[in-house]
Amino acid sequence: DDFEGNFNKWSGDLLGTGASLSLSTDSAFAGLQSAKLVTGNVISDFARIYLMMGYPYLTRFGLELHFTIPDALVYLQVGFSLYNGTNYLLPQIRLITSTAKLQYNNSAGVYTDFATGLLIPTGNKLWQFLKLVCDFSSQKYIRCHWNEKAYDLSDKAIQAIASATAPQLVVSIALVTLAAANKTSFVDNVIVTQNEP
Repeated sequence: DDFEGNFNKWSGDLLGTGASLSLSTDSAFAGLQSAKLVTGNVISDFARIYLMMGYPYLTRFGLELHFTIPDALVYLQVGFSLYNGTNYLLPQIRLITSTAKLQYNNSAGVYTDFATGLLIPTGNKLWQFLKLVCDFSSQKYIRCHWNEKAYDLSDKAIQAIASATAPQLVVSIALVTLAAANKTSFVDNVIVTQNEP
């Protein structure tokens, strides 16, 4: 999605005073508009957008996006929720600016470091790239790309949680504040891919 039309295909969750979701021309990676995420003003407040789709043929899926990071007091969380009527799989990635690391949600539901000591650029005119690839049929992560770096995650299992929710695939992108202040990020060029290598 290049966010050049409207926001109708996306749903959203907000937590905190001042939290909001909108289309914006304040910053864009391509075209004129992007999605603007503003958190609430208490630590751990967030703004999240998510897109719901029908249950897919199980193969390797990718989720990629361009985004901005305002400063060192936020984290960005992106990933999938795949429901099959009995369980759901929850592959998720966090980019945490305050501690300069990338984490994945492991099979026990614990966010675990896989890259540390990162030099994370900030600023809402500075666009970055993130891509998560996972294999739903084997219930494994495959890899994560952040800007120019690629990380092999093929030995990491995806968390599975019991759920009777009807079969569907959900894509989610969230900005979480780590300060008692409203934080703003922009998201653009969100792409979901199948049959990844």
